[in-house]
Amino acid sequence: MIRRAVLFLVFVCLVGLRAVAAETAESAETRFAAANRLYEQGRHAEAAEAYERLVADGAVNATVWFNLGNARYQAGQLGRAIAAYTRARELAPRDAEILNNLRMARAKTGIRRDESLAALLGRLSLNTWAVAAELAIFVWFALRALVQLAPARRSALKAPSWIAGSAAALLAAAAWVVADDQLWTRRAIVSVPETVIRRGPLADSQGKSTPPDGTELEVLGEKDEWLNVRATDGTEGWILRQHTERLGG
Repeated sequence: MIRRAVLFLVFVCLVGLRAVAAETAESAETRFAAANRLYEQGRHAEAAEAYERLVADGAVNATVWFNLGNARYQAGQLGRAIAAYTRARELAPRDAEILNNLRMARAKTGIRRDESLAALLGRLSLNTWAVAAELAIFVWFALRALVQLAPARRSALKAPSWIAGSAAALLAAAAWVVADDQLWTRRAIVSVPETVIRRGPLADSQGKSTPPDGTELEVLGEKDEWLNVRATDGTEGWILRQHTERLGG
């Protein structure tokens, strides 16, 4: 009797959780549709806020980030748009619309940006590089095992084994570069026009440069409300955390 009661309670809990999950999913879809309507009505700042609430509540996918980027761009929030497009690209690295809009937003900053190796490799997802490397490693191990099992075929298997090993090393290196760029390198994007990179983490420290809205920075360290950053032109200094959007790392 007790066992049946326990099983019944577990069943009720599972049904309840499923109902809550379904209701949450429906709510997210409804809110996403509402945000889309705000965008279509030209209420871009409000649409951006609606998409941001979805992200804050865990509705994180390439489409939400892309639409958020579009809303921010139309609202004149260039740096914040670039940040959203960048996050969308990390989730869908081969999506042509995301790449085009990110390229367009970056061009509007007026900053000449050389494509880095990490950016080029990042056109494929980290998962894609990792799976490709794992397959190449598996093939290399399989060929090495065949060499041990069939010594007479050693010469015939030498070239395929070398090719598989080289491919595994190159693919693993590519996965490492993309992981370092997307997961471990701390980056920030200037999101407030006329912000200043200063020599020290103080409001009255001498200014070194005024990076345009949308400038992409590498984060070297932080102190209180300040970030120690390096710009693409090599300028290093301190910028207010609240004047940036953080990415990666």
